[in-house]
Amino acid sequence: MGSNSAHCWHRVFFPIHHSAKIKPMIITKSEPFTSAEIQQLRAEFDVYIKTVIDVEKKICSAGMNRHFEGEQILLDLEVNTKN
Repeated sequence: MGSNSAHCWHRVFFPIHHSAKIKPMIITKSEPFTSAEIQQLRAEFDVYIKTVIDVEKKICSAGMNRHFEGEQILLDLEVNTKN
């Protein structure tokens, strides 16, 4: 992917209910997050939003309960782009 690439990955997960609470949405993309996306994440996490970033590919995943969830998404994207 070149530096002028307009590719954007946007994956939203709506997992199974856990203890009567829906797990948060996870947003993964290579473009800057919009104000609306940040507000959605902030509604769930207030001021502490977990993120995982692939600095070489300039991809950010945000909104997970645990960092490993975002890391797995980035690893899956890497595998899928190689195939």
